[in-house]
Amino acid sequence: GVVGTQTALGILPVGTDNEIATIVGLPPDIGQAAKILTLGHIHRFDVGQVDNFVFCRVLGIGLDTPLLQRIGAATKQPSRLFYSWVGLRTLLSYTPSQVSIDSDDLHFSGPVLFVAIANMRTYTGGLRITPTARVDDGLLDICIIPAMRWWRAISTYRHVSHGTHGQLPEIIVAKAASVQISSAQPLPLTLDGELTTLTTPVTIKALPRALRLLGI
Repeated sequence: GVVGTQTALGILPVGTDNEIATIVGLPPDIGQAAKILTLGHIHRFDVGQVDNFVFCRVLGIGLDTPLLQRIGAATKQPSRLFYSWVGLRTLLSYTPSQVSIDSDDLHFSGPVLFVAIANMRTYTGGLRITPTARVDDGLLDICIIPAMRWWRAISTYRHVSHGTHGQLPEIIVAKAASVQISSAQPLPLTLDGELTTLTTPVTIKALPRALRLLGI
């Protein structure tokens, strides 16, 4: 891969969610973006690492696994409305998992709906799961959504859509350079909105400025 090397990566703004392209200043027009990429201005991004895998955006544990399984079964390109509908449906049917999460300033143990360890602000479908995340601070953003009643979960989901869930008393947010997650039973991990074969227990760490991206 290109992480930790002098090779720079150029990303064109295709699809429904282009946070990386936006951060490096690329316009939504693919032709214009391609011209800008040829200019060769370098941005340095942090990435997250778990085992021998890296991620740019979000590592997820919890209800995003069945959510992504349902999205993967879709026969058409998902829209944001589709993401919201499937998300609510998954939320109502998900059984919370017991996890323990530890970092320098955070020690949590309990049942959760979702845990995000993130380097960027948004997740699949445009959810603003870690709205204060930065790609160049050398830290991972942690968001823990604990188990709660279904009606409270629906309200929380709306807050996540707008990035205001950090104001809710039950939501736990933190920043750390390294995070350890364990569980009574192995739980699958997702990386950047993709299903993986990785499971807990895991140690996740930030790799500061390890990825070179082309942009303005």
